[in-house]
Amino acid sequence: MRGLTGLLTMLLISSGCAPSVWRLKTDPAPALLIQPGRGAAGRTLAEDHFRVYGEYERDAQVNLLAGMRVKVTAPLLAPGEDLRTDARIPTQPGAIEVRTNVTGYQTAYYTVLEDGRWREAGTPTAARIEIPRGLTSVRLLFQRRLSRDDRSIALIAATSPGGLDEAGATPITVARGVAVSPEIAIAVNGAERWVALGARVSSVLPKPPPLETLQMRRLYRGKPTPVQFERSSRAILGMPLNGGDELLWTH
Repeated sequence: MRGLTGLLTMLLISSGCAPSVWRLKTDPAPALLIQPGRGAAGRTLAEDHFRVYGEYERDAQVNLLAGMRVKVTAPLLAPGEDLRTDARIPTQPGAIEVRTNVTGYQTAYYTVLEDGRWREAGTPTAARIEIPRGLTSVRLLFQRRLSRDDRSIALIAATSPGGLDEAGATPITVARGVAVSPEIAIAVNGAERWVALGARVSSVLPKPPPLETLQMRRLYRGKPTPVQFERSSRAILGMPLNGGDELLWTH
């Protein structure tokens, strides 16, 4: 399976009765605690995120689950040219200079349906990815290169989630230079918004963050459940978002 990570490209690339509220409170370790109902074991918002999506940063892989949207960005090149990149790392602290022969980019979006099939929006050409019929479980593998946002990637597929861990998993062709980014849907003041997997609460809030009026709900057993948190603490801002999260505030 390790050899697959070198195939492809770059990734440009959170008990008993159902609770009435998820309680968060400051705690030295962990910083935030969810208590889903009396007598239930508490867990942090981050722990809940990785319970759903897996430890993708640690494991360098993530399963593309039903309800996700997959953003695919492909470079556009002059006719007859192959992708060329030249990265120069400065001798002093500073930005890495990257030069390419890219003339533009094309972006396509795929929704992962409940049965595992991918439904594309529009008719992408350069950013097109084909998942063979019958393969309903897909995993994104990635390996860090120059930075956190510069990674070699590969896609593999199987007929079931368990098949992704077997040697017979099918590699999916992705052209060189194509970026694949999983996204999740949340609601911000009643409007749907897609954010990258791993996005934090702070990424969807205005500045300064409206902690005094902020409300958050997270799905628990399929139902949106209010989250309570210490408004005097900014810890909530660093918590990873889950698909289905709702955030509301007033100015």
